[in-house]
Amino acid sequence: MASDIGDYAGGKARISYSARDLGSGREFSEYPDEKHRAASSIKPIIWLALADAIRSGGGAAWEDQMAIEGELASVAGSGVLHRLKHPLHMSLWNLGVLMNIVSDNVATNALIDVVGFDAVNEKAREIGLLDTEVARFMTGFVTGDPTPDNWTSTRDLLSLYAKIWQGTAGHPEDTSALVNILRGQQFSNRIGKHLKSVHDLSVATKGGSTPNVVLDAGMVWRQGRDPVCMAIAVSDSTDYAEAEDTVASTALLLLERCDFFDGEL
Repeated sequence: MASDIGDYAGGKARISYSARDLGSGREFSEYPDEKHRAASSIKPIIWLALADAIRSGGGAAWEDQMAIEGELASVAGSGVLHRLKHPLHMSLWNLGVLMNIVSDNVATNALIDVVGFDAVNEKAREIGLLDTEVARFMTGFVTGDPTPDNWTSTRDLLSLYAKIWQGTAGHPEDTSALVNILRGQQFSNRIGKHLKSVHDLSVATKGGSTPNVVLDAGMVWRQGRDPVCMAIAVSDSTDYAEAEDTVASTALLLLERCDFFDGEL
């Protein structure tokens, strides 16, 4: 398995991956414990932490409106809110959707401000994520060596998505809602790239990118079949598009190893 994936990388980049077929229990991994700058891949954890806070009756509600203005509205990087006319008001729910489907950094920072870093990291520990830490706001592509930073591993991201699917990463209604949001993911050039023509297939993912790593993680499933959950990171690549292609090709190989396509491809 590792040698096949190495062929896709062309020897130019380092790949770590973790995958589990929740139906058969088969697992594949290479460098699963290697820690990477998490970038946007940790945004579903922020959503889960906020969902817990809302469900606990701590004073916040999904319908609450938040003002997007000033310094909060000017953060760089992915998303759409920084391009809109400000001030504007958005519900926590809509901010959560934008955080996950267009990876909106303004929405992400607004929700971190609501729930707090401690609650996000406590949620990661509760889920059992040992290598994941959220320690700074989203600011776009960061060069140099920011301290503190956000970190994760492919093992942690695999565990996150397995528990989301199983309904144990939070209240089952919240995990189900998060899966439906992630199915609307607008960035499909990674795990989902080669899967668009497969019949009865669903993909729910959340990726991330820094100058040193391209990540994607999530789940792929078909009607009547448990999903394959996976996380893939390509680091030390000098070509962003090539790194995305490597993630896509690795995802396809992992699904083939799980006999996911029943000979269709």
